[in-house]
Amino acid sequence: MSWFSELMQSNENLVTGFFAGVIMMAFFHGVLLTSFFFFSDQLATRANKYLSLSIMGVCIILAYEFIYWLEIENHIPDWIHFLPLYIRTTIPVGLYYYVIFLIQPNHQLSIGEKAGFYIIGFEVFLDLIYIPVNLFVKSSEDILLIEYYIDTIGWFLGLSAASYFLPAALKKVNSYQNSLFQNYSTTSDKSLGWLRNFLIATFFLIVIGLVSFLQYVLGLWDASEFTFTLITIGFMLLLFWIGYAIILKYNWFQIEPVPADDNTEETENTKLSSKTDKYH
Repeated sequence: MSWFSELMQSNENLVTGFFAGVIMMAFFHGVLLTSFFFFSDQLATRANKYLSLSIMGVCIILAYEFIYWLEIENHIPDWIHFLPLYIRTTIPVGLYYYVIFLIQPNHQLSIGEKAGFYIIGFEVFLDLIYIPVNLFVKSSEDILLIEYYIDTIGWFLGLSAASYFLPAALKKVNSYQNSLFQNYSTTSDKSLGWLRNFLIATFFLIVIGLVSFLQYVLGLWDASEFTFTLITIGFMLLLFWIGYAIILKYNWFQIEPVPADDNTEETENTKLSSKTDKYH
């Protein structure tokens, strides 16, 4: 038995209650952030709506964690269990589109860039498979086995999407940063350094997620539980980070178009408007 399991058992009620409370607070915090990005006159931009997609993906994961921590999943109606809500791919895909439209709000997505929508759609399809499985498969052992494979594929899909879209988003941010350095003597009011740090932190969580996934596949349940708890804590911290940004760095999310040529290669410099001070 791991030290994490021993800690949980020795202080079960205290740890469970505290952690479940923090999870629920982070969940409602994320829902509030999403409402800001959708309904605020100044924040309801195309980019921020994709950021809210990512935030809601995190919120759904936290909601499920809240249910599992309190061990009340058996009290949840079956139709809720069957809803295709636990979509991991929304997190990296949403962040990727957020970066694209933050830098170039009028950007037209290429066929390759639209792949994120298909990946999310495929994961939704995977979740919908739970419905016929539970309705028509009679053996409980077969149901558990099929659900295990569906969950494993979902994990793999989410990690694969994150491994591509997060570095791609980081590359676009770095390209934008380089163009700032080449066109301005100061970048203090324009820099997206905060976003680069946010993406790096998110990618670090994905690395932990990969470790948790391998532990899950290998049957190391206690170790997987511990690493996924780290991921949950990390997601909560990221949500609070965005909330801090809205309160103290409101201009980060007040986005206006940055002139750019979508046909220009990423390695070329992007000429920015003299009014970029207002943008970032």
